[in-house]
Amino acid sequence: MAYGDDDVLSIPFRIFVYIVAGLPLSALIICVLSSLLLHFDAATRTHCEVENWLPSISAAVSTYAPEMYIWRMFIAAHAGPRFIVAFATRYAA
Repeated sequence: MAYGDDDVLSIPFRIFVYIVAGLPLSALIICVLSSLLLHFDAATRTHCEVENWLPSISAAVSTYAPEMYIWRMFIAAHAGPRFIVAFATRYAA
């Protein structure tokens, strides 16, 4: 782009950081809620037959199909901008 052209997309850095930093938390919340709605019995079952009300984090994000893919997509969307910002701040003179 040449000097003086309008920006295609302009997001303040603080808002960008809040969005990128919020992706893992929102993924965790979505995964726990969907595992409660879709796989409650399987996600809260333990080998010692203790009654659980919430699934463990590993059961919520890595065991069942939709939750596993939601978690991976949100973490991948979080990792790209994080690496770009780390690279930019490391090599900024």
